[in-house]
Amino acid sequence: MNNSHPTYAPQAAIFAKQYPQLEAASLHIDAPTCFDVLNGRGQGVQRHPGNVKYRTLVLLNKGLYAKCLKSDKAKISRGIVAAVRELGGRFLELDEQSGIYSDIGDKKAYEKTSQALREGQTKIRKQMYSEMSSSHNTPLLDRRPIAISSEGYFRYSVELLESLYKSEEMAASQSPPSRKISPCPSLGSEESNDC
Repeated sequence: MNNSHPTYAPQAAIFAKQYPQLEAASLHIDAPTCFDVLNGRGQGVQRHPGNVKYRTLVLLNKGLYAKCLKSDKAKISRGIVAAVRELGGRFLELDEQSGIYSDIGDKKAYEKTSQALREGQTKIRKQMYSEMSSSHNTPLLDRRPIAISSEGYFRYSVELLESLYKSEEMAASQSPPSRKISPCPSLGSEESNDC
């Protein structure tokens, strides 16, 4: 698998040009932001805001993943990773000894995302096949795998992820004053991204 940065991840490409001697995994991060996806197990990792959004984004792409051509499956994974990075997120892993986070890099992030997309695919395909079989009016065009460009998957993932963050902001602004919700800062604000 090629570990070069995709053309649709401008921050990663700029970083790679400025610091070719550094790999993404060599950067040290003191604390994750709410846009970051944490690699690991346990409730703390699973409840991290970035992981919640990431899992939702993966879930929203599973049907598309099941329908797409085999050659396009990697495009979906790359699109999700690029979308997380486009909105300021990173894929981080904690070094238990030093307490410092480091970016796992695009290759591991693609692998993580591909694995997450593959989980439950047999059940999803069976359900889709059952729905198509029961609906005799489904045109033949709807039954064929779909093909979308890498840029298309990327834009779709960015739009989904942005809508997830915006819906969280709306829910927080409409919550009763007694309930404390601390969402990520607005995507357009200049506030800190720390959670």
